[in-house]
Amino acid sequence: HSGYPASNYASCFDSWDEALRESGVKERFETESRESSDERRKEMINTVQSLYDQLDRVPKSTELPEKYSPNEFYTEFGSWDEALKAAGIDKKQAILDEIERVAKKLGHIPTTTDIHKHDAYPASRYSSCFDSWDEALRESGVKERFETESRESSEESREEMINTLQSLYNQLDRVPKSTELPEKYSPSDFSREFGSWNKALKAAGIDKKQAILDEIERVAKKLGHIPTTTDIHKHDAYPASRYSSCFDSWDEALRESGVKERFETESRESSEESREEMINTLQSLYNQLDRVPK
Repeated sequence: HSGYPASNYASCFDSWDEALRESGVKERFETESRESSDERRKEMINTVQSLYDQLDRVPKSTELPEKYSPNEFYTEFGSWDEALKAAGIDKKQAILDEIERVAKKLGHIPTTTDIHKHDAYPASRYSSCFDSWDEALRESGVKERFETESRESSEESREEMINTLQSLYNQLDRVPKSTELPEKYSPSDFSREFGSWNKALKAAGIDKKQAILDEIERVAKKLGHIPTTTDIHKHDAYPASRYSSCFDSWDEALRESGVKERFETESRESSEESREEMINTLQSLYNQLDRVPK
């Protein structure tokens, strides 16, 4: 294409490269090429950022517009992850945000199965950023948040159950039975939370043993004498098994309630009063008759 023979160039310059440099052609084209490359790189970065904003998640290389192929990004940036990094997209944080999104959607700590079903990213994306799923959950804050909420919910539920027992105790004026719980609860709920019904009563500050002793006292006052097990069975609100679970014998229950001692004392005092009255009657007769009465 030139009007000069090659010998003319060789006679003026030590090399073709020197001729290109001195002509300014090489620098101009290299500058234009570099600027074109920079503009293209910038355009590619803008494309990735636009995709990220549109999808509201980290885009996949397969989601690029038709004008680009994944290979072009691999050639320009070295890898898709490097392209994301150049676009200012924190892939790791985006994954953590996605874990949070799925957790909120499900209402519990997501499993890898949950993530596979509801997440926009393949499982391999997580393994490339975290050593384990547990580590990913910890870093996302999801695990700690749900465990804290679960603990607080459990504490609130436990407190509500205790309040229910205390309310029942006050309404019935005696130790409630597990079968007397409101419909919203079942005895198994309390056994699961406290270990047993008796432990639930203890947590509610209800002294079952003292309540039983009070009940013995109530029945004794009602009947006016030391109650027998038959009396208790007939008049008491508690089954006989309740007593055997707290005392070795019925006699021990009576002694601890104070009923036996009180009635024995009253009986003894009554007997002494009756004896004294009988003596006074004999003495009065003797004085009236002025002789030994018959």
